[in-house]
Amino acid sequence: MGLDQFYERAKDHVSKLNFKKDHSVSFFETTIRYLGGLLGAYTLSEDQIFLDKSIELAQVLLPAFETTTGIPKHGVNVLT
Repeated sequence: MGLDQFYERAKDHVSKLNFKKDHSVSFFETTIRYLGGLLGAYTLSEDQIFLDKSIELAQVLLPAFETTTGIPKHGVNVLT
């Protein structure tokens, strides 16, 4: 499609993402938009950076499930 330069620019941006910052995020929105987008990009491209960043993000979201019911919290601080 001739979009190689845009793909490379987006891939470079994703490689620099740092999810471990001291702020709260919506668990649901982050899961469907960020994690879903990264996994979708990996599925289409099979480029390892997208899978690596997906795993990194999933690991910082995992504490949201540390509840008495197992139902994730609405928000999660991705640093703590």
